[in-house]
Amino acid sequence: MSLLKRLKQFRKHFGVSAPKLSVKTHVAWPWRALGLGCVLAIISWMVWTGFDAGRLLGGFYKSEAEERRMQLEGQVANLSEENRQLLSRVTRLESEGQMAKGAQDSLTRQALALQTENTQLKEELSYLQQLVSGNSKEGAITVQRATVERDGPEQVHVRMLVVQGGAKGVPFSGQLSLGLELQQDGRRQHISLPEDQQETAMALKLNFTYYQRIDVTVRVAPGASVRTLQARVFQAGSTQPRVTQTVNLP
Repeated sequence: MSLLKRLKQFRKHFGVSAPKLSVKTHVAWPWRALGLGCVLAIISWMVWTGFDAGRLLGGFYKSEAEERRMQLEGQVANLSEENRQLLSRVTRLESEGQMAKGAQDSLTRQALALQTENTQLKEELSYLQQLVSGNSKEGAITVQRATVERDGPEQVHVRMLVVQGGAKGVPFSGQLSLGLELQQDGRRQHISLPEDQQETAMALKLNFTYYQRIDVTVRVAPGASVRTLQARVFQAGSTQPRVTQTVNLP
């Protein structure tokens, strides 16, 4: 072989165009497994730490969330019980308020009625004082302030004063007889009291010294109007009236 050929072969093996040489280190498989396990352990620790850190930052620890839920449930239960008690108290107060209002309305009506009655009594007292102390005949019986007021569709109230004149104050006893002339649908009817009604007879029984107030309820037909009221005063033991007075009503 010539020298030129040897130089060409030497350049092929050690020159630029020479084949590349790679050197690899041989590692046994137990060491490889150990390294792979370490890598997996590190990755797992990083994943778990990141998840736990995320829960910590987000405030979603299970124990804390459960505790918070139980606290909220307790608050809801307390508020529900308080609401129930308040509703019960409100209902009781409303009932008491309605009862108080009803009692107040009743007392107001009674006060107005008593005030009206008191005013009437004062007027009657003043009137009777003038009548008794005036020039009326001693022992004369008169019927004063006779009125008929409707009280519902089927009854009327008859009110009047039976007065004895004079200042001696002699007791008078007897009976009052009433006659009412009614008109209904162009027809006239007549009612006499007390008839056989014991309660009405007691209300019309007279027993006084200076005056006696008469207030009786008379049942009438629906729609009937009272046109005339006649009052007759009988002294006890007499069949002839001491006085007869007729009042025409509008």
